[in-house]
Order: sequence, then C-alpha cells, then structure tokens
Amino acid sequence: MGSTFTLWLPIRSEESVSTEPALSLPGSTPALPPTPVAPSQEPAPLDTRRLVGKKILIVEDDARNLYAVTSLLEDKGVQVLPTSSAVEAFSILRAHPDVDLVLMDIMMPDIDGYQATRQIRGMKEFSTLPILAFTAKASGTDRAQALAAGCNEVLVKPAENRKLFAELLRHLRS
Repeated sequence: MGSTFTLWLPIRSEESVSTEPALSLPGSTPALPPTPVAPSQEPAPLDTRRLVGKKILIVEDDARNLYAVTSLLEDKGVQVLPTSSAVEAFSILRAHPDVDLVLMDIMMPDIDGYQATRQIRGMKEFSTLPILAFTAKASGTDRAQALAAGCNEVLVKPAENRKLFAELLRHLRS
C-alpha cells in the first residue's frame, strides 16, 4: 500500500509558441496543452506591473485552491487577503476598506458566493468594489446567476494565468 502521484508535464514542440500555463487547481481536470499559435497571432504580453501593491481579497473554501491563487498573485506583488468563509470576508472588508478587488468562490458552505456578493453589494462603501466570481460552475445559468448577484465577471476554474491577470487588470482600472 502506497501513494500514487500523477505529474502532468506539458510537452511542446519547438514550432509552438509558449503561453503561460493554466492555473491547475487540485481536483480539476488538467488543462490541455496550448494550441500552437503563429507568431503573428501571438497575444501581446500582459504588463502585470500594475498589480504590484494592489490589495485583493480571495474568498475560497478549498485550502489548496486558496494556496494556489494566493501564491500566483503574491508572485506578481499583490497583497493578498485570503479567507475561507464569507463571514470572515465581511470582517476583513470592514478592517481593510482599501481592498481593490474580491475573487469570490461561488460554491461555499453556509453562505455561498452569490449571497456573499449580495451582502457586500449591500454595504454602501463596497457597492462598486469589483467582485469576480471564481468558480468551477461554468454553465450559462451559473454565469447569469453570478452576474445577477452583483459579480462584475465570472472566471471559470482552472483559469489560464493570462485570462486571470487580464481580468484583474481590466477591473482594477476603475
């Protein structure tokens, strides 16, 4: 009796153009390797320097996911305020009214991400705070529910790093 581990290594030919790997979260299906992109179609690199010093609250009940996203953002100079519950998120927001953005997991026990977002929107000082749903729920109905609850955007786990950074930068502008 022992442990079995699976290690996924992307294999790319020299002809393919490297893109940032997907943020692979435990328990998720591994992302497929990126499709080769012709050099003329390669997206412009993202300037993530604007993330340095931003304060982002991450509300995520899965410790592995919380660690993965926290590490990714901290590597870009983001000040991360991690929490595993909506109730704790409300306390953190009151203690840190200068939070720039919230990444909100939708499927949480007790208070789910929809209700948590509604409650944050009900706090006058946070009525316009950018809230991005960060969820494995990927249907059109799930997206509509998140937007109706007050989320500014919905990111599906596992999100490619480039997509995550692009959305953060887009919503941090205002």
